Amino acid sequence: MNIRIENVKNFYPVMQRWADDHQFILPHEALMPWDIFVLSNEKGVDQYCVGLWIASHVAITAFPLSNLDCKPNVKNLYKLYEYLETYIKKLNKQDDYNIGIFWTTAGTEGYKKFLEKNNWSGLMKNEDHYVKMIE
Repeated sequence: MNIRIENVKNFYPVMQRWADDHQFILPHEALMPWDIFVLSNEKGVDQYCVGLWIASHVAITAFPLSNLDCKPNVKNLYKLYEYLETYIKKLNKQDDYNIGIFWTTAGTEGYKKFLEKNNWSGLMKNEDHYVKMIE
């Protein structure tokens, strides 16, 4: 497994293809964060991607996408989110950052269970918003 950061300008066409495969509407490139985190498997095939917005003291992910051509394993999506948490903590060691909240959305029950087991809290009833406090 490898995780790398792509810029949205270069990776957006791939994201759009994956979104089309899921019959998911992806926001326009201009609305996406600049940094897209991409997880690939041991063979170098990209499996998952997600953008990360940072605003004030909050880091937000949305629109995680998977490559249906490679039959991705959802456990790797979890690894991508664990990597993002580590990335946020590294940013917090810099003077310009003080991110205390990691916010995401979760659409499937399996993913919600993963979040809840890993100290994420549901934010609103009947909504798929979850937050994790970053220490």
